[in-house]
Amino acid sequence: MPCIWEILYRPNTGREREIKIDWSYSGFRWVIGSAIERIWFIGGYVVVMAGRVVMAGVQCLERVVVSQVGWRKLDGAMLGGRLQIREPHLGLNPGVFKGYKLNHSATRQTATMASKIQLYSMATPNGQKIGVALEEMGLKYEAHTINITKNETFTPEFIKINPNSKIPAIIDPDGPDGQPITIFESGAILLYLASKSGKFVSKNPRLKWETIQWIMWQMAGVGPMLGQFGHFYRFAKDKCKDPYPTERYANESKRLLGVLEERLKGRDFIIDDGYSIADMATFPWIRAAREHYAEKLEFDKFPLVNAWVDRCYARPASAKGTTVCKL
Repeated sequence: MPCIWEILYRPNTGREREIKIDWSYSGFRWVIGSAIERIWFIGGYVVVMAGRVVMAGVQCLERVVVSQVGWRKLDGAMLGGRLQIREPHLGLNPGVFKGYKLNHSATRQTATMASKIQLYSMATPNGQKIGVALEEMGLKYEAHTINITKNETFTPEFIKINPNSKIPAIIDPDGPDGQPITIFESGAILLYLASKSGKFVSKNPRLKWETIQWIMWQMAGVGPMLGQFGHFYRFAKDKCKDPYPTERYANESKRLLGVLEERLKGRDFIIDDGYSIADMATFPWIRAAREHYAEKLEFDKFPLVNAWVDRCYARPASAKGTTVCKL
């Protein structure tokens, strides 16, 4: 899903030429180009200058293209319809751009898009967690589907976002202190988004730590055990004739379902003060396991877990979130 925006400055001299930047999850890709002399990362945008650069001034400026960026330090802003340079170390004279005509509609569109969290994911249980959180928290985001079946997490561009080559990952252009931040690992992303939005994690310190505790329980237990069970039971059935791995992970998965069943006694959700990121972290995995392995994992023995999954999925934002980045 490429996003292309342009801001055109008309110089007093020199002919006009076109440069475009195509931005997508895979990074920057030149679509149409000419002599690109320098690139700056300013105010949440990529600023590309074509033409000849002389010291602190610009000669033969032809076109400046502004496109979304989310992983570099921001040094300026778009103000009053002109490109304002705040930091002298960028090497541009603030007066250089005066008098050039600006495409205001493109600027507004770019500013709006650049403020969105960029989500790189696929609708697996781990990926669904972040779609659910973004929808429930009402945060503005743009989703980029990463097809793990085509090894798209191993491209050089994606590895720059997550060196571990796993989904999900996010880039928040408005991170701590107003600087962009990249975060991978679904549990870390959930904690970050809850902190950013101030939602779905208790302000009560005791309950906050209970929430974190149950997220760690999911990350260390539910996800890995159900994932390994699914691998041996469903995908490696013909490759591994030894029943031990399947039974080992099935038994551990049922044990974890029993832990959750006990936790839900007298509770609608995992944490006492209501729906939280602990539920968001866990229900996509349990729901997927129930859908595919209900009989083998004896889901009929866990009525409270079944009711809890249904309660979580009955929330419109959560249901919508599970479809984000779906193939």
